[in-house]
Amino acid sequence: MKWGTLTAAAAALAVTAAPASALVIDSFDTPQRVSDVSATTASEVVAPEALGGYRELSVNNFDSEIEGTSLNVANGELAFSNTAGTTGEGFIVYDGVGNAGLGGLNFNIGPNPFFQFDVVDTDIAGLFIEVSVRDTAGLTATYNEILPSVQDLETQLFLTQFTTESGFDFGSVDALQFYVRSDADSLDGILDEITLQAVPLPGAAFALIGAIGGLGALRLRRKS
Repeated sequence: MKWGTLTAAAAALAVTAAPASALVIDSFDTPQRVSDVSATTASEVVAPEALGGYRELSVNNFDSEIEGTSLNVANGELAFSNTAGTTGEGFIVYDGVGNAGLGGLNFNIGPNPFFQFDVVDTDIAGLFIEVSVRDTAGLTATYNEILPSVQDLETQLFLTQFTTESGFDFGSVDALQFYVRSDADSLDGILDEITLQAVPLPGAAFALIGAIGGLGALRLRRKS
């Protein structure tokens, strides 16, 4: 998903060390399914592996096709699907039981936190995505983008890329929503986990300095 471009230095830091900490948003272990038919277009289930312990799914098929759009959680994966020739939208919401809220979770888990999306498969052309976060004061932060092709797929979304209302606080999160909409027919996509992670910049920086030092020593040896 085209969720920002890292500089070469930042990319180097990211690959030299593992995340300092991680918050699991959802590992999709608890089965759940919604599709665009009456009475099953939305559901909320107890999901211990999900943020806040509950997961809410809902869908809408724009072509009024029965079973045209679905969100399905099974075998540790979340699949968004539109049948041939149709388009639709889906919502994945984490806000506690019955919209009670998450109680002020802290998303500032370390330096430069980001959402990590573990993508299993996708034919992503024409996908519109939006991620919305609401804090306990009712203020929001949003990110959205249309992905024109699978070549635009990136799997990290940094919190710094969100547009936030004045005073919004990532340290006091009350709700999180992922929205997907297909602007192209017959779109499908599968995830097996969403996490919030943070790159440990100091440790990575030391590793980068060590690597630069190693290159310097190599150059000295070559000169001698």
